Amino acid sequence: MPDPHTLSVSPRPEACSWYSPRSLRLITTHHSHSRQAVGLLKAQAARGGKIAAICASPALVLNPLGILDGRDATCYPGMEPAETKARMTGERVVALDNVITGNGPASTFAFAIAIVKNSCGEKVASDVAGGMLV
Repeated sequence: MPDPHTLSVSPRPEACSWYSPRSLRLITTHHSHSRQAVGLLKAQAARGGKIAAICASPALVLNPLGILDGRDATCYPGMEPAETKARMTGERVVALDNVITGNGPASTFAFAIAIVKNSCGEKVASDVAGGMLV
C-alpha cells in the first residue's frame, strides 16, 4: 500500500493502464472491477489520503465507494449519479481538502494545477501554471 503522501488519481474508468512512480499512483485498470484498485482507494480514503478523479470517475468509481459522501464534487456532465450523498456542483474542478474532482477533458489543466496546489502549495502551482502558459 502507498504511504500517506501518495495521491491516487482516477481518470476515465475505461482507461487501461497502471503507472506508479514514487509519489503518484495512477489507478486506471477498470476500477469498478478491480479489487486491487478498489482496495487502494478505500484505504487511501480511510486514512485521509489524497484522491483525485476526473471525467466519469467521480460518479462511477468514487461515488459507489462512498468516498464523495458529504462532499462537493463534480463529474462529466450527464454522468451525475441518481443516488449520491455528494453534492454534484457542475463546476469544472472541485478541490476540497484531500479529494479533487474534475468534470472532463477540457478541464485537465485546471485539474492538474489543483492537484499541484493541493500537494505542493499555491506558489508551486502558480509557477507550474505559468510555465505551462495556463
